[in-house]
Parts: sequence; structure tokens; C-alpha cells
Amino acid sequence: GAYSVKIADPAGKPLSDAEVLLIARMADGTLENVRMGFVPEQGTYRGTLPPVRSTPVDLRVRVITGDKRVEVPIGP
Repeated sequence: GAYSVKIADPAGKPLSDAEVLLIARMADGTLENVRMGFVPEQGTYRGTLPPVRSTPVDLRVRVITGDKRVEVPIGP
């Protein structure tokens, strides 16, 4: 599936220079890491999980800006 996330600074301005990864742990134990690309006109990051035979059981977005790293769980 395709996913998009909006990442903003505390003032609400979209962050265009973050490294954003979509991380999916699958029911069969495999892990998918997808780098999300920034879409300037929407102020969002988008990424698509490759078609897999297994269902994601844990889905999260990892955001890296400078020396900060945050992981946010999202619903499948």
C-alpha cells in the first residue's frame, strides 16, 4: 500500500529535509524498510510498501533530522 505522512516543525512548517523511512514488520518475521520521498506541493512524504505475501503486523515511521531520531507507530 501507499502511505503519506506530514512532518512539520513546531511552527507547523513542513520539514523538507528530514530522512523519513516507512518500517513494516511482517507477520512472517521479515522487515521492510522504504525510504519516503518528499512531495513539495503537498508538504508530505510518500512511500509505497512493495507487494508482499505477508501482512504488516507493526508499521512505523522513522524520522531523522540532524541528530534527532523519532519513531512513530501507525496503524496498518
